[in-house]
Amino acid sequence: PFGTPLGAAASSGPVSADVPDLRQTSLAGTHADGDWSVGADGRLTPSHALRRRFDYYLTLVGEVPLDSLRALVLQQASAELREPALGAVMALWDRYVALQQTPWKNAVDLRRRETWTPALAERSQGRRAALGDDWAQAFYGDEERELAATIAGQSAPGRTAEEGIPVS
Repeated sequence: PFGTPLGAAASSGPVSADVPDLRQTSLAGTHADGDWSVGADGRLTPSHALRRRFDYYLTLVGEVPLDSLRALVLQQASAELREPALGAVMALWDRYVALQQTPWKNAVDLRRRETWTPALAERSQGRRAALGDDWAQAFYGDEERELAATIAGQSAPGRTAEEGIPVS
């Protein structure tokens, strides 16, 4: 349900979608956040930096169709990466985008703490199913630990327990 398995080759060849010109978008004049998270061995390495890179491009949702965003990510990644890292980035992109579109059953109401635990559990499980344990931990581990501490009544650094932490 979450796209190409991480171990499988994702299509990193030509795409039919139009690649948007970043100079004509709200990202004009900006630099991509994060990085492609490729180790010295040329392989993808789980890190939060890749989520930041993906989220940078996903800020264009609503401005650019998703297939064009994928084409843009492929273009940008192709300029810096080679296989197998390129295919792994695109497979992870597909799974991450699918995860963003997941219709969660447990709604979060920040005014009602009793909604936080089931929502966190559902999202944590969904993230691991979509991305695998290592990538889910790299992308969401810090946020999940902060929220779990808040739920337990401990405040995260720089926040009070009453502030809560939104779950996305």
